[in-house]
Amino acid sequence: MRVLPAAADRDEDALVVRTDYLDEQVWQDVVAVLLKPWGDEQYEAHVCFVDDAAWVGASVDDVLAAVRGDDDPAVVFLADRTTMQAESHPLLAVTTLTREDCVDEEDYEQLIESAPPPQRSTRSTRT
Repeated sequence: MRVLPAAADRDEDALVVRTDYLDEQVWQDVVAVLLKPWGDEQYEAHVCFVDDAAWVGASVDDVLAAVRGDDDPAVVFLADRTTMQAESHPLLAVTTLTREDCVDEEDYEQLIESAPPPQRSTRSTRT
């Protein structure tokens, strides 16, 4: 059964769900990069990792269904097959926001303008 940690247990800034389990070493490399301090002040990274084989092969819709209604974050990241196979290991960043969550149509258009069709997700790497 696919279950995410309850929102109350996720005080981290980012939620990363692992959906590909073919290469454990690559996953450990992704985690290490995401946990590195960041910014000029070397801020501590706050990441909630969901590393449960129940999520193997989960789709964007599967993950969105699990976060909805749980004080969901504005974005959830998937460590999917592309993440694990691409040299830069880009996570799939998926907005959880819908048109109904936005003030108006212009607000919603600004939210999704940088994402490719279906305008809910984009690839992202940590720099």
